[in-house]
Amino acid sequence: MKTPCEVVVKYVLPEVRALVAKVLGTKYNLTQQEIAQKLGITQAAVSYYLSNKRAKKLEEVQKIPEVVDLVDEYIKQIMNGEINDSTTFVQFCQLCKTIKSKGLLCEISKKLGISIDETFWCADVARS
Repeated sequence: MKTPCEVVVKYVLPEVRALVAKVLGTKYNLTQQEIAQKLGITQAAVSYYLSNKRAKKLEEVQKIPEVVDLVDEYIKQIMNGEINDSTTFVQFCQLCKTIKSKGLLCEISKKLGISIDETFWCADVARS
């Protein structure tokens, strides 16, 4: 059984990073090197994200309105120079909370065939 954090780090975070990289490249015309500097990753990682060689298992994560909204806010902070380790941490914690509250963590885990403790992590959604 995997912890929800493992699922998010291994599958969801790469999707979010890919979305951020794509927006920074297309909307803001940043180079791969500039994107890498802003995200604190390598240019090679950006290349993988942009070519869909990394983060291609959960494309639908990039289409969830709440995720897109959080990503848009994160990108605004990046472009305004407001990003640091603390703000990034807050943004990604909010992303995880949103994914859990919408029942998306359970859906993602089921799609990937990963076992998580549904009685704990999916309970909020089941009661609502």
